[in-house]
Amino acid sequence: MKPARALPLLAVLFLGGCPGGGTAPPASQPVSPASQPVAPAPTKAPETLAPGTPLPGYEDVRVGQVYTYALLNGRRHDEIVSRTSDALVIRRGMGLGGSGGESQVQVPLLAGATPPDPVASGEKIGEETIEVSGRKFECSVLEVKTKPQVRSWVASRYPFLVKQTSNSGQFLLLELKSIEEPEAK
Repeated sequence: MKPARALPLLAVLFLGGCPGGGTAPPASQPVSPASQPVAPAPTKAPETLAPGTPLPGYEDVRVGQVYTYALLNGRRHDEIVSRTSDALVIRRGMGLGGSGGESQVQVPLLAGATPPDPVASGEKIGEETIEVSGRKFECSVLEVKTKPQVRSWVASRYPFLVKQTSNSGQFLLLELKSIEEPEAK
């Protein structure tokens, strides 16, 4: 596959999650945000958390918030529609090119017997503060030295990716652009 054609597919695979909780999706699996459910975003649970322990990073995530992301050739918005002590439900809308769709994603809030996959992997190459909607996120910058090279910005107080690029920043795969608070009732 030519590198220029691989990048949009790579972005969709990163943003759609890995099926079955694995680390790499099958190359033959078609990806269509409108027709396939989006896998839950992996969380950052240290392996030492006992089952039933609340996962870190969700303290500031509230019902009614809408998280808007810029994607390679598209956009995504995640609306927090419900929250219980053990799960978060997200209404995820995606638009890639001229297509898009919505799905609901359930994210566990408690550690299980098996720790979930990390938000991102790679070697820590630095730290950077990213400000979104007046909030400052202290991020670790992780890099996977593959082709294409992928960098991920991960914050301990936010359970999802804040930003992700490929080819040392040449292509923006995902970036959190805004957080809208729920309207006061």
